Amino acid sequence: MTEPADAEALARENRQLARKLARLTENTKQLEQIRDGNSKLLSRLMQELEQERARSRELLLNVLPQQIVDRLESGETMIADRFDDVGVLFSDFVGFTEISSTLSAATLVEELNRLFSEFDALCSELGVE
Repeated sequence: MTEPADAEALARENRQLARKLARLTENTKQLEQIRDGNSKLLSRLMQELEQERARSRELLLNVLPQQIVDRLESGETMIADRFDDVGVLFSDFVGFTEISSTLSAATLVEELNRLFSEFDALCSELGVE
C-alpha cells in the first residue's frame, strides 16, 4: 500500500501535470488560431499580389507591344533589338496649342484618341512598330 505522504505527493504531481496539460492545450489552441490567421493573411496577400501583377501587365501592354512584355516577363533584361534598316517618324500637330485652347478637354481627348487610334491602325496594317 501507498503511504499517505506518497499519495499526497502523487496527487500534487497529478494536479501539476493537469495544469501543465491545460496550459499546453490552451497554447496549442492559440497556435492553431495564429496559424489559421496567418494562412488567411497569406491567401489575401497572394490574391492582392496577383491582382497587382495583372494590373502591372495591363499597364505595360498600354505602352509596350505584347512581344516585349512577354520578353520582360520571361526575365529578359536586354529588350533592345538591332535592325539594319530603320526609319523613324516624328510627327507634329501644326497649331496644336492654339487648337487645344479652343476645345473642351473632352473634345480634345476624343480628337487625340481618334487620331492616335487611326495612326495605330495604319501602323498595324503596314506591319510597323
